Amino acid sequence: NGYGMWSTVSRPMDVNSDGNMLVVYRQHVAGLPNQTHGQLGAGYGVVTDEGEIQWDVQYNVNYNGNPPWGGGGVGGCGSAQARYPSGIASEEYPYAIYNDYTGGPPTCPAWPAECSDYGGRPYFSYDEFGWGGESWLYPVDLDPLYECDKDLWQGSVGYGFDEATNEHHVSAVYDDWTRGGSY
Repeated sequence: NGYGMWSTVSRPMDVNSDGNMLVVYRQHVAGLPNQTHGQLGAGYGVVTDEGEIQWDVQYNVNYNGNPPWGGGGVGGCGSAQARYPSGIASEEYPYAIYNDYTGGPPTCPAWPAECSDYGGRPYFSYDEFGWGGESWLYPVDLDPLYECDKDLWQGSVGYGFDEATNEHHVSAVYDDWTRGGSY
C-alpha cells in the first residue's frame, strides 16, 4: 500500500557489500479522514552467518506525524507526510532519506504568509543500532538552514566511501519547486 520509486531520481532500494538490502517506501495511513499516506516504512534483509537473508519491516520511520516541527500527527497542522523516499545501505546502518510535507494553508492556518504552501522539507533517519537493530532514530533535518520559503521535493541521493580518508560521504540534491532550482 505504498510506493518507493515514484520518479527517476528517487532511489528506494540499495544493497551494501555484505549483501544487506534496504527498501524504503511510503505507507498508507488507515482510519484518518482524507489521508492516503504519511508513514515511511523500511524493509531490510540482513545476511546471517549461515548465508541466509533474515527480513525485517519497520513502520513509522518518520514517526507518523511527530516531526521536529511539531503539529500533532498526520492530517494536522504541520503534519508529517513522507514522500519520495531513497535508501542508503552503508556497511553499518540502513538510512532512509525522504521529504515531509510540513504544512501550509489550508492545513495550517498559523503558517506564516511568506512561506510556501507546501513546505517540502528533507529529512533522514537510520537504525541507530545498525542492521536489524529495530530502533530508527528520530528524523533529522537534512538542511539545517531550512527556511519556510523553500519547497524541496524530489531528491536524488548517493553514498560513497573514500578509502584514502576513511570517510563516508552522502550527497543529496533536491528539486526546489518554489524557487525553480536545485539545492
